[in-house]
Amino acid sequence: MLLLSFVVHATLLLVLPGDGRLAEDVYAAHVYPVVGPIVAFVPSLLPFSLAAVLLLSLSVWALAYLMWSLVDARRTRRGFWRGLARAAGAYLVVGIVVFHTFYLFWGYNYLRPPLEQ
Repeated sequence: MLLLSFVVHATLLLVLPGDGRLAEDVYAAHVYPVVGPIVAFVPSLLPFSLAAVLLLSLSVWALAYLMWSLVDARRTRRGFWRGLARAAGAYLVVGIVVFHTFYLFWGYNYLRPPLEQ
């Protein structure tokens, strides 16, 4: 289901009109006023970059999960490739969630027309 949501979302991004009017009319007028205060408030509570902490945490999790998957595959005698596939599946899920989150909180702003227009 998550993979299907990614395919639909990515396809919509590809077929959106290039002038940015849809992003301006829907996202900037209706969605961002709701999520914008969250984007502005939560990072202001911390004395460091929230994005840097999340990126570092995600990197540590990715390495730890890969090692855990490989050790578990060896322990249960399922094989290296099965452990690697398990980790790749988890990475795919996390990547899709990051993709959706980025576009919800900020990414559609890149599709808006330039300020001069």
